[in-house]
Amino acid sequence: TKIKDSFMNGMIYDLDNEPVSGVSVYLNNQFVSYSDIDGHFTINKTGNNEKENILFCKKDGYESVSLPVVFEIGPQLVCFKMSSFEQLVSMAEKLISENKLVDAQQILLKAEAIRENQVTVNYLNAIILYKLESYEEALTALKKINLDNVYVDRLYDDITQKLGK
Repeated sequence: TKIKDSFMNGMIYDLDNEPVSGVSVYLNNQFVSYSDIDGHFTINKTGNNEKENILFCKKDGYESVSLPVVFEIGPQLVCFKMSSFEQLVSMAEKLISENKLVDAQQILLKAEAIRENQVTVNYLNAIILYKLESYEEALTALKKINLDNVYVDRLYDDITQKLGK
């Protein structure tokens, strides 16, 4: 059964509950809308109400999100939370300070999926590996950073000292 002349409203927020504008919204892999300045979007329910449809949202600098939806007659509202790169890095830093290193690594993997080979992610990964006493891996992570920085240099020196190099 097809649903005609019916709409679904959506809202997209970041982890700080701030609206995310300019998000591309797809329904079953077809572009249908952008979120506005308030993080809102509206789409026409053109799918089948007896089967699952997939709403997918993406924006540069943010983790992509998807949600299965079944269209119903009448108004519907969907809400998405999208994590920005900066929010993920901040979350990882907090987890490292709490010594929740495995959780921090998982968060950094998400951040790296947004921005590959980013200095901050590589540095935080090196810190985690150092704390886990995986010195060779920490050194490898640090070598990805082409930066003359006192903190990077100190960590590099600490690791090479641990390795006896």
